[in-house]
Amino acid sequence: MEKVAALKIESLSVIAKDWVRYIPTSIIPAVFAVIASAIFTRMFPPKVYGLYSLALALSVPFINVFSQPVSQPIGRFYYEYRALNQLDAFYHTAGGLLFRALIILLSVELIAGFVLSLIDMKDVGLIIALMLYIPLQLLMSATQPILVASFQTRHYQIVRLSTTFLSVLLPLGLIALWGRHISFILWGNVLGLSAFLPIVLKWTGIHLNIKVDKYSLTIVQSTLKRFLHYGLPFIPWFLADSTLSIGDRYILAWMHGPATVAIYAISYALAQQGVGLISGPFITASWPRILEHWKTDGRESTIKFLRNLTSIYFMLSGLVVGLLFVISKPLMEILVAKAYVSGHVIIGPVAIGVALWGVSMIGHKSMELTERNSLMVWDAGIAAILNILLNLWWVPHYGITGAAYATMVSYFIYTALIWFQSHKGLTWQVPLPTLVFLLVLSSVGWEVTHAVTLALSSPFESLIASSIVYTGLYATGLWLWLKSRARLLTTVLRSEP
Repeated sequence: MEKVAALKIESLSVIAKDWVRYIPTSIIPAVFAVIASAIFTRMFPPKVYGLYSLALALSVPFINVFSQPVSQPIGRFYYEYRALNQLDAFYHTAGGLLFRALIILLSVELIAGFVLSLIDMKDVGLIIALMLYIPLQLLMSATQPILVASFQTRHYQIVRLSTTFLSVLLPLGLIALWGRHISFILWGNVLGLSAFLPIVLKWTGIHLNIKVDKYSLTIVQSTLKRFLHYGLPFIPWFLADSTLSIGDRYILAWMHGPATVAIYAISYALAQQGVGLISGPFITASWPRILEHWKTDGRESTIKFLRNLTSIYFMLSGLVVGLLFVISKPLMEILVAKAYVSGHVIIGPVAIGVALWGVSMIGHKSMELTERNSLMVWDAGIAAILNILLNLWWVPHYGITGAAYATMVSYFIYTALIWFQSHKGLTWQVPLPTLVFLLVLSSVGWEVTHAVTLALSSPFESLIASSIVYTGLYATGLWLWLKSRARLLTTVLRSEP
């Protein structure tokens, strides 16, 4: 028993180390995103910036639909084909499939771009930039997983950080040279992706091709069949994911105009980036260890390990979500132009929704390990349809606040469906006592922080004071609770069978 407990403590320790290692690839892009928001919201009014936000929202479903049939199999099968010494067939299949996806995408883009240009000739520059951005981002999204799968961590970090840096620097350069035009933000991204894409293709070893003339036709056909069989089912899930994450932009634009979209998108991104600092690296670091438990220790150990990870995730996200609640207004007053500050009201509910989405990624593993991925597609579809209906109901009456709460409710429903359906397979045990305590602790922390900082008028003073008070209350309350319940602490950290 002591040996098993030691191994499980070691697994959590490794996750902690991996989490710290992945954090820079989340923190630095988040910092640059905040810097970009601070700069560009002062350059462009909401009505103009909203056009850029809508263009990005339009790109998401295209990129997801055409990249996932390639990127998902790359991450799933790389190890297997390397062990079989068949990486030539693997690379050839990936390159051929990616080439075909690119050709189909370009054909669709030409038609869509022509229609958009007829609708609004004033923004042809933005439309052309969008048409170039989508295929470039498709190639980046589809090929980057191979850097992770082949343990090219340094290369992955270079790509992530460099493209993020260029996405801010190059638009500023274009604006400095030719003046303020909203399309230059997207053109800067296009130039940055164009500069790094050849390097990424070289590091990944993928070459775009269409002919099968060098390797065994039988092996390549078999590999292609496996790629499509595994990758195509992810398309509906990512379409639903796109609807959940950006569908509200279209409804807001339809009912309230692009200015409202800009205000919403800036605040939404801030909440998403804040929670993502925790969820992104944590989930990335956890997945290999979950696989390890599943393969070596079996079902019961994996169930307990997932429960422990969920507990730790709740503790970390409770701090971040609560902090975003209490600092949202002063943070927005400092970061963005005055016209965008009203969006602070959505940061709290969106942060809760994004945190729920993050914890559902842990629950997903119970589905993925037991190969019940089709249920995830149905759950995402239900949540996406609910999201659309709620937005159509609430946005006309409550504007961006209605859209934010529609997001929160939809993500809650999705997480609840994943939890409920996991009971028929590999059970995802949600630690409800921990969750209830953290909800109470966060609520008390928010109320006390609000009362203490109510008299402060300076946004800088309010930001600093709110951060210190809430973090201190949350950390103290959590420490006292864990200390008073030593058995629970032992369960979370050791998970002894």
